[in-house]
Amino acid sequence: MNPTTRPDPAAVLARIERALAANQVDAAATLAEAALSAGVETPLCLNLLAYRRQVEGRLEEATALLDRAHRLAPGDVSILCALAGCLSQQGLGDQALEFYEQALALAPEHAPAHYGRGLALSELGRPDESRLAHLRALDLAPTYPDVLGALADHALRRGELEAAEGFARRGLALDPDEPAATLALAFVAMRRQDAEAAAEGLKSRLARGNLSSLHVSALEALYAEALDQLDQPIAAFAANARSNAAIAAVHAPLLARSGVEPAVELCRRLLVDLDERPRDWSAAPRIAADRDGPSAHVFLIGFVRSGTTLLEQILASHPEVVALEEAPILRAIACGPTTGDGCGTRASSRPGASSSTRTRWTRLGFRWSPSFSPRRKS
Repeated sequence: MNPTTRPDPAAVLARIERALAANQVDAAATLAEAALSAGVETPLCLNLLAYRRQVEGRLEEATALLDRAHRLAPGDVSILCALAGCLSQQGLGDQALEFYEQALALAPEHAPAHYGRGLALSELGRPDESRLAHLRALDLAPTYPDVLGALADHALRRGELEAAEGFARRGLALDPDEPAATLALAFVAMRRQDAEAAAEGLKSRLARGNLSSLHVSALEALYAEALDQLDQPIAAFAANARSNAAIAAVHAPLLARSGVEPAVELCRRLLVDLDERPRDWSAAPRIAADRDGPSAHVFLIGFVRSGTTLLEQILASHPEVVALEEAPILRAIACGPTTGDGCGTRASSRPGASSSTRTRWTRLGFRWSPSFSPRRKS
């Protein structure tokens, strides 16, 4: 296509439609991008280029393209669904749900809108409504692989391994590259202590590519877990790093707009600050002995294997810093020793605890417990 002359829009759309009919979505997106560069701005071209940007993890650009498409065709259900999906991927579930419901008001039996609405409801913490939306989508389109992958995930969350495996295998029979079904099948394998099968399936799907950044992150994270179980820590670390990079690429622009300091910059500032501090913590300033309670609480958050534990241990080496471990462990500590009901009576003191340890726990609002193990019902 000659960029110096404006091509015939009808001819461009015909070529794009032929590519789509042949299931050549990437080729259609390439044609759409060239057409837009040449001045042919149609809802279909904008939608296809937005899809490419979405797969690349460039969600803000995809949203802007879909906004333009929506202005050109406000009643186009496919564009409403694409815009909603893009918003959902950015964690904007409320806005996504509104667009899906607009789409369903226009086309009540549009299976992709029911599917997307289910994803938005799941993101908003409404799993039962989400599952019903996905079942409705499956009623309307029994051979919709994405819906089967979503239902496999629902079954997993309900502890129904056989149902999860059934949905996942049906989805993969229709589309061997369906990422949610791949994840679900790998989760089933992990639950059955077959990390080797899980790792093989995940590695194969990752190698084929054509995944959104969010799917790359989820697949790599589970792949890392499988490699850990197979006693391959170096490969697991690399998979976690790829997972972290993929999810960071999606959320970095949003965090930057919110004024959140990048973790790398924060760590650099911390290293400079630590370098200026006394090497011996005994020379560090002391908290007044008569002060009641901690001066502040600091929450340390980061990706898996990104150094949060190391940073916590460094900070906790200070005599006036108490580290409370991770959130699930904190919940167990807050419940206290169980008596069989899962969250029993708290102990005021336990054998083996020094008075200073008990004092620190009390100052932080907890009764001391000698164990960090999660509590379980007997």
